[in-house]
Amino acid sequence: MNRTSFNKAPQEKEEPWINVSMLSSQAWCELQLFKQVVEGQEVPETEEMRQGSQQHAGLYEEFKKKAVPTTPEEFFSKERARSRE
Repeated sequence: MNRTSFNKAPQEKEEPWINVSMLSSQAWCELQLFKQVVEGQEVPETEEMRQGSQQHAGLYEEFKKKAVPTTPEEFFSKERARSRE
């Protein structure tokens, strides 16, 4: 995984892209986020990062087994909506 491409979509488009990691990384290290996004510096991958990536990949595979394909219209339809009341 290329950790320096936070500002590029996976398809290598030129439009700005917000990686999900960016949503939380500023909370623990704003300087690292700045160096990655603004300065384009590479962040070395740690053993913990590799382990976390493997764990998330496994969780995603389990999710895919249970997930049911849908459209936004189907997902937000009144038939699927549930009240918290």
